[in-house]
Amino acid sequence: MSFLDKLKDKLNPKAEFKKLFFKRLPQIREDLSMMLDGLFLEVADKNECNPFEMALVLLKMEDQAVGKFFSNKKEVGAFDAGALIQELFKKQLETMPEMVKDYVLEELGTEDSTKMVLKALKNRRLLIHYGEDDDFVFVEVTKKGKKVIDLGDFFNTFEF
Repeated sequence: MSFLDKLKDKLNPKAEFKKLFFKRLPQIREDLSMMLDGLFLEVADKNECNPFEMALVLLKMEDQAVGKFFSNKKEVGAFDAGALIQELFKKQLETMPEMVKDYVLEELGTEDSTKMVLKALKNRRLLIHYGEDDDFVFVEVTKKGKKVIDLGDFFNTFEF
């Protein structure tokens, strides 16, 4: 990549945002993990069940991204997953340079990041549960079957 190409990328807020977003993916993972951990513990406490035996399914229902908790194959809680991801998105946006932040807010206009989540969940669901090492495991569920994915794979489906 030539110097001129690198300079164009630096001046392109969309490319810069995407680059910075993925550069911060480890922090995003950590923030998301802490949020999920809190949710799992809260729902487990309310329902007197073991959080390590629960699963969370993220899915699109009409025009909402919804999270549903399951324990022993029965639903034990639900929440607005779009709002949760919106909160995480805003937290990450605050760490971006002003030029990039202004561009993203201008592009989104009155929309929010929930639209990106809905597009990413269009024909699939995301199943989240604790793994053997107490870290979260993300499983993509489609008509074709299940596949363990990295969180970066899920974020790559977002249209920035």
